[in-house]
Amino acid sequence: MRSNNKHRALHKYTVYAVILLVAIYGGGLVSLSQPDLRPVFMRLVPYNLLVSAALLALFNRPYSKKLLLTLLEVMVAGYALELAGVKTGIIFGEYVYGKTLGWKLWEVPVIIGVNWALLVYMTYSIFRPVHIHWVLKSLAGALLMLVYDFVMEPVAVELHFWKWNDGEIPVLNYVAWGAAAFGFHLLLHVRRTHFTNPLAPYLFFMQLLFFLILNVTYA
Repeated sequence: MRSNNKHRALHKYTVYAVILLVAIYGGGLVSLSQPDLRPVFMRLVPYNLLVSAALLALFNRPYSKKLLLTLLEVMVAGYALELAGVKTGIIFGEYVYGKTLGWKLWEVPVIIGVNWALLVYMTYSIFRPVHIHWVLKSLAGALLMLVYDFVMEPVAVELHFWKWNDGEIPVLNYVAWGAAAFGFHLLLHVRRTHFTNPLAPYLFFMQLLFFLILNVTYA
């Protein structure tokens, strides 16, 4: 009986969280459609990522030091990868970050590491319950992140997240993104990070739909 009550309470709070996220992302779409409101939304992008991370943390079960440590490693490694990419131009291609993603350290927004950890966490949680080999799960998660990047990239340029030096999104970007995503998923599986998060799939596909709609809007 107590377990059923907990399950119903979790479901109820998940619904509330989804409604909140719909309001946030729906408000973002409305703001971006209005020239006067667009700068306001763009300034809020880093905070939106932090709110998303906080909501995911609230719905994660169970909490473990191993999971937190692994996500921290993904965060640092993701930031380091972006830093190397910006400085060398040989990982993703030649690009520079704009102002939208907030405070930068060595020309790379600190929030970008959080974004890597969020995307890996959400896509990992989507495929973790699937009964296939963990290497295939890692590949599926990486492919889903690749789809996300493909949808996001044109919009990210328009919103001044970053800018490609030659004006074109290089194929190298997608190759490196997919390879990095695959490696991060493998890390979570090797560490045997077992958790559930009912909010993660909703948030991921809401973000994907958000960028998909903006792709049509900006086309």
